[in-house]
Amino acid sequence: MEKIYIVSKKGNEVIINFPTKYIDTGHKSIIRLKENYTEYGYLFKKMINIEKEKYTFNGGNFGYYECEIFDCENELVFDEYETFLGMVSLKIDFTMPQASIRTGIQVKDNGFIENTDVCVDKKKQIYFPKSEFQSKISEVFEDIIQNAQEFVYIQDPYFNYTFYITLIEKLPSNLDVKVMYAKDRKLNLPSNHKLTLIKDNNQDGKIHDRFIITKDFGYFIGISLNGQNVNKSSINYIYDTSDLIKYFE
Repeated sequence: MEKIYIVSKKGNEVIINFPTKYIDTGHKSIIRLKENYTEYGYLFKKMINIEKEKYTFNGGNFGYYECEIFDCENELVFDEYETFLGMVSLKIDFTMPQASIRTGIQVKDNGFIENTDVCVDKKKQIYFPKSEFQSKISEVFEDIIQNAQEFVYIQDPYFNYTFYITLIEKLPSNLDVKVMYAKDRKLNLPSNHKLTLIKDNNQDGKIHDRFIITKDFGYFIGISLNGQNVNKSSINYIYDTSDLIKYFE
């Protein structure tokens, strides 16, 4: 896909100059402006049917833009992302209770739909009584089964295969599955298991926390699953698993 800069800035105005081949050929463009890259919301969003070379809009005090061009069949033919113009003040509002980021965009009829993913959610329940905990674990397992990529790594010092069977035996066969556990535990493994087992070597401290991770996300779990019908527990979503992955390598 070609890379040419078609958006420029003059004061608070955003100026878009479209290449000739996109004019009056059924192409449309979507432009979105932010004050800066780390803001979650947009100052300005608009879809344009490309009928002339130059468009000018008042975009406010923007410093970052995203722009795409789609053909008459709504296929993406051009994009510009992570593009800065002018002075940019990088800031994040840590007080916001919930925020999403855009993960994709689709043209539909005379508008467009943005696919988003929650990246900040302070409203989300994270502490579960025993009456709700088992149901939540089932949701966690299903999320991992449906969305895991490349690998699934489990750390549980009291790992027992019996309590992970509904996860492990439904995982796609192409995933690398590793389990880190405390030494001298009874694991109740089937003879035909394909897990890579890693005993805790107590280096720089014993393992304690429980978590399940994959390439792009995971979950912290407060208790070992053998206590799920007895204890309350927290379950927290992990947005970045990179720091945890290295302990399995």
